[in-house]
Amino acid sequence: MLYTSLIDAGLQDMIAFLWFNHHRLLEHIGYIPLAEAEAYYYRQLERQAVMAV
Repeated sequence: MLYTSLIDAGLQDMIAFLWFNHHRLLEHIGYIPLAEAEAYYYRQLERQAVMAV
């Protein structure tokens, strides 16, 4: 990819990092905050433990 300027290269890098850090990581959990996903996960574990008893 040919960049016309240093600013253009910086913007492309920023877009790539945004995708890598946000979309790639959060798309599998429905784009919810990580703390909310973790709380949901542990609630599910508790429910499964109660149902197993």
